[in-house]
Amino acid sequence: MRLPPDVLALLIKIKDYFLIFGPVLVAAITFRAILLASLPPGSKAKAISQKWQKVLILYLKGGKVVPGGLKSLFRFPPVIPAQRSSTKNLWLKASYLTIAPTALLTALTLSPLLVFTQMSLALTLILISFIFPDRVALPEPEKTPTTKTVKKTQAKKSPQKWLERLRNLWVAELDAYSWPTFYNFFLAALVTIFIPLRVIESWFGIGHWYGPLLIPLLGLLLLPASGTEMALVLALFVKGVSTGSGVAALLTFPLISFVRLANNWQLSGLKSTIKLVLVVWLLAAGLGILLDIFGVEANV
Repeated sequence: MRLPPDVLALLIKIKDYFLIFGPVLVAAITFRAILLASLPPGSKAKAISQKWQKVLILYLKGGKVVPGGLKSLFRFPPVIPAQRSSTKNLWLKASYLTIAPTALLTALTLSPLLVFTQMSLALTLILISFIFPDRVALPEPEKTPTTKTVKKTQAKKSPQKWLERLRNLWVAELDAYSWPTFYNFFLAALVTIFIPLRVIESWFGIGHWYGPLLIPLLGLLLLPASGTEMALVLALFVKGVSTGSGVAALLTFPLISFVRLANNWQLSGLKSTIKLVLVVWLLAAGLGILLDIFGVEANV
């Protein structure tokens, strides 16, 4: 079967983007692994305080799904853990996902405007997390191990060397990204091949104010892996979406997907998840509509 010239051109552009995304992904994974290896939790030998260590680690691990949680994500309703995380953590995690290293680097390869919108949404979510108090009970603090317990643990298990820790973290990061990256690029290719150009333009093109409101629905099937959602965003841009619709897709795809929503439901409950979805959806759509009204172009 011979592909139409326009579809072939779009697939070539996605292939070119994948060649750009590959080195960006490797660089981001290496960056995260180096910092995580250099900042073991509880280390007192580092220059920065433990509080900043925790903030940095939360930022670097913002895109992680709860270990072992994938098995229960597709049950309805999702299995709720014994201890839920705070609502504030949910907002902060959303902000970390928006400006994760891979997400920022991949957006920068397309347009600086996209990075600006990511930073704007992240700052807004951080501000919301401090304005609204937590309404979910925090988990009980872990007991601090005694000196004897620490000595026994150190005697049983020798600490890993830095290079060994770096290698293990790098492999783990790459493994976590492999399947979501393939799946999200495959989904972008399907959109490129099977959805006609006129359909995208008639719903999300220039002059359609409702485009930024509806486009988050296209990202519900994406798998959570920060930065890989950009493949579908690129496919939509080259299919003719307006700048506002493209920005709305960029901001909502990492935060609003079936897997991400189920994960948030597990951790913070249904009400907090609905609040986050509505706020992110309205903020992204509102920003997209404003960009379209003022005729701002991303020049992707």
